[in-house]
Amino acid sequence: EKKNEVLRILRWPDCAYYEILDVEEDANEADIKKAYRMKSMLTHTDRNKDVQAKEVFQRVNRAYEILGNKEKRKEYN
Repeated sequence: EKKNEVLRILRWPDCAYYEILDVEEDANEADIKKAYRMKSMLTHTDRNKDVQAKEVFQRVNRAYEILGNKEKRKEYN
């Protein structure tokens, strides 16, 4: 499952934040936070030893940084 998640996220461009977190564009804050936590657990380098896990974890963090902030999300959309 962890390897599949790394590969799934790597398919998307760095700025495809909704796809990286696997949420819809109309997702609410709670859904975004829940998705972020789930993706973090699957991709964090302490839990996932895949050589690309660090890059993927950084993408997950960046996606949450944008989508988890109302102003940044509005600007992104």
